[in-house]
Amino acid sequence: RVGSHSLAAWLHLPRDGQVSGTVLILPPFGFEYTHSHRSLLHLADRLAENGLAALRIDYPGAGDSSGDETTVDAPREWIDGAVASLRLLADAVPGARPSIIGVRLGALIGAVVAEKVPIGPMVAWAPVSSGRRAMREARALHLVSADDGDEVGYLEAGGFRISDSAVANLSELDIGDLSPGVSECLVVSPSSLPSEWGWLDRMRALDVQTDVLEQEDFAEMMAEPQFTKIPEETLTGVTAWLSERASANSTTFDQDLFATKASDQTGAEDRDWNERHVLIRSADRHLAGVFTEPALSRPADRVVVLTNSGSVHHVGPNRLYVELSRRLAAEGVPALRFDLRNLGDSLIPEDPEENHPYPSTATADIAACVAWVRARFPSTNVSLVGLCSGAHTAFRAAADLNDRAVDNAICLNPLTFRYAPGMSLETPASYQTVRDARYYEQAVRDPARWKRLFAGKSDVPYITGFLGRRIAERSADAFRLLQGVLALRSSTLLEDDIQAAMENGRTLDFLFSSTDPGAEILYREAAPLLRRAGHRHRISVEVVEGADHTFSKWPRRNEVIEGVLGVVARRTTLDLESIPLTPSVWHEVGPAWTSLFDEIGESSAFISPPWIERWLAQTAGEREGAVLVWRDRHQEIVGLCVLSQGVERLGKVSIRRSFLNTSGPESPGCEHNDVLVSPSYRRAVYDSLAHYVKTQVDGDELALTGTRTPLTSQLRRAWGSQPWEGFRSESPYVDLEAVRRSGKPYLNCLSSNTRSQVRRSIRLYEEAFGDRFVSSPSSREEALAVYHQMLELHDARWSSDGGQSGFSQASRSFHRELIHDSWDESEGHGDLEVDLLSIGFGEHVIGVIYSLICRGHVQFYQSGLAYHEDRRLKPGLVCHTLAIEHHLLRGSREYDFLGGEAQPVQYKRSLSTNVHHLAWGQISLGTPRISALRVARSVKRRAAGLLK
Repeated sequence: RVGSHSLAAWLHLPRDGQVSGTVLILPPFGFEYTHSHRSLLHLADRLAENGLAALRIDYPGAGDSSGDETTVDAPREWIDGAVASLRLLADAVPGARPSIIGVRLGALIGAVVAEKVPIGPMVAWAPVSSGRRAMREARALHLVSADDGDEVGYLEAGGFRISDSAVANLSELDIGDLSPGVSECLVVSPSSLPSEWGWLDRMRALDVQTDVLEQEDFAEMMAEPQFTKIPEETLTGVTAWLSERASANSTTFDQDLFATKASDQTGAEDRDWNERHVLIRSADRHLAGVFTEPALSRPADRVVVLTNSGSVHHVGPNRLYVELSRRLAAEGVPALRFDLRNLGDSLIPEDPEENHPYPSTATADIAACVAWVRARFPSTNVSLVGLCSGAHTAFRAAADLNDRAVDNAICLNPLTFRYAPGMSLETPASYQTVRDARYYEQAVRDPARWKRLFAGKSDVPYITGFLGRRIAERSADAFRLLQGVLALRSSTLLEDDIQAAMENGRTLDFLFSSTDPGAEILYREAAPLLRRAGHRHRISVEVVEGADHTFSKWPRRNEVIEGVLGVVARRTTLDLESIPLTPSVWHEVGPAWTSLFDEIGESSAFISPPWIERWLAQTAGEREGAVLVWRDRHQEIVGLCVLSQGVERLGKVSIRRSFLNTSGPESPGCEHNDVLVSPSYRRAVYDSLAHYVKTQVDGDELALTGTRTPLTSQLRRAWGSQPWEGFRSESPYVDLEAVRRSGKPYLNCLSSNTRSQVRRSIRLYEEAFGDRFVSSPSSREEALAVYHQMLELHDARWSSDGGQSGFSQASRSFHRELIHDSWDESEGHGDLEVDLLSIGFGEHVIGVIYSLICRGHVQFYQSGLAYHEDRRLKPGLVCHTLAIEHHLLRGSREYDFLGGEAQPVQYKRSLSTNVHHLAWGQISLGTPRISALRVARSVKRRAAGLLK
């Protein structure tokens, strides 16, 4: 564990566990990291065969380690991770100094590490002497692919993102400034790179015995991943050099101690997914993978299996699969990302298809992984997901695999749908067309090319040839489409494959970048099949504009992740039941609501069982509506919400409006509002809710009151162009757990201005009235008395300002009954605790804070404050500060000020450390009445503008 992150690592040991030394392998940065991964795997195995324990690691925010690459504090956390790994190796083999092998920037990181932990021999493989040079190369790669609209604040080199601050920190590293504690050093100097004399000079200046190994196979290792070659000469030379310096006596590597200390260091991260390395054994297959599962344990309805993207570690230069797996698990869907044989971390030494992205055994490897999944989740469905060659693998398995567990394949940018041995990996079918299209797009936007054209200096034959090819291709496509629609031609191989997949009970979802050949191939060869009415719900095609082949740009990468999450949700089977709002409805749904609320660990007081029960007691029978109940295919309840309906007036027009978990202006309100749903079904339930409102609800608008961002966003997307009238409100909060971890007093977490105002007010209050106090009622009767005192103070404040409180009589009655009914449960710390704090000095009460507490989340609802003529006295700031300190001592997790205001509230911002966002507004359901009303309003506004 490094800070808040955990390192992914692979330990390679001799078969008998007897070692003569240990080695830590530090990888390079950026595209060099991707291209060398397979070679470092072979190197670690070679070392283990020669009696050395080798540990490969991924840096925090890279590879399979946790953390986001743009927020990781590089290189500090990289260095700390390497130091922790060295100490683990030293503990497992006491008395022996570990060695380091560092590649490129990894060598420079290793030199910094060797200053902190003295090591034995060190191998610097093609080392960089300065971080400035490495970052200059990365900057050049970034500029090659940068667009005008790219986000600022980070650099993206070959698909690896790194923050500008990390670039600056890495640029400060220089071997000339370091004094690593190294016994001996081997500098591997590739003939394809400039010699790193800085390393040699520094080692010799430190009197470190330094050898030089000149090799010519570095460039072959750094070729495109599918063409890379294992640098056998270098691996042999490095292994021999380290073996000669190993101990003459072997000792037992203490695997139990290593595993125990590694586990103790890892600890529990504050995240909603868990992850572990797995080895999938089946017949002659030993496939390496990483299994990511939700932190919340629940039987899985669906598992996603991801296959290699090309031959790139671990799924592409952008960690696309790593991020996708963790997002899936965060939403309740387990994911297995694994390596096909002889790709990534899977190793079958006798197999001739080393590092081949289209292995002939791919479908059989998929079958082994699906069997592994089914052994752990017997009744689950499986979605196959792949990018590039992984999309080809997923598609072929959907067409060929005989396993009913696989019911869906999601193909991201396949370059081809049917790879054949001998097919060129550089120019698959239609790739020339796409390159022509890119050339044309760039040429049209380049003024210099137009000048050359008008001057007669352009490549006119190329332009005319390109236009001729495009016209011919489009004409041929139209002719083939007409033949297919009229059934005048036999089906294509691609149509046959799609038909086979659907006959196997599978749905197919394709996601393309706009300039990739896959979409063109699909439409050219299978357009008639795609357009058949019976197939439209079983096949979907989506295009991400502005994306490159690997979706490396972060906005596009996030878009493709959202697309996959949406497809998985759509392919989830749910049953929906609607139970009318009758006075007895809570007796029907109450046990299920309570059970699901407890199961998912929900913390919103406004959808807790006591709140919903009290609100339904007030609402059911008086309003139309229904409780919606979602069940999975095992008939387990996975989602619940209440939709109430009422007639509201907009001016002189009455409209029918539906509300989620509330009943309009006269209701007690609702914040952190959401469907009560198991995370793995969230998107599917949101989609189902939108479909229900569209098809089953007779209304004009859907009102969203205090709803969370994911629900609001998905519902708004479901209605597309329909108008949204509303606002996003801040819900500032204090992360009490973070304050405790910081070890600082709460006030020290605020701005100096806020601190001074609070401290001055407290001092003045104490001088005027005496010592401070914060007290809670000890009985139901006392609680109700404090509640009435709060109302008196609240009303007095509003009256003095000449305004009218928004705390309606219906809401006051609701809360009075909630306090009455919940007091016994609140004393027992049940699902909902009502909290009334009287705060004052001496015998003088300056305010009452009324909050709702649900599972440690304090949600401030209302207050009554006593104001004074002395403006230096700040009763609001003081009361909230003392209330927050009170809840810090109680062990609460969060103090939330809640929202509801269209504009930020200054006192909430001043006293908070973080912010949630909630939405208030209405989605138009597109009925004629509401459409006419909106047109009339628009005309009225325009007319008023003209009159001005």
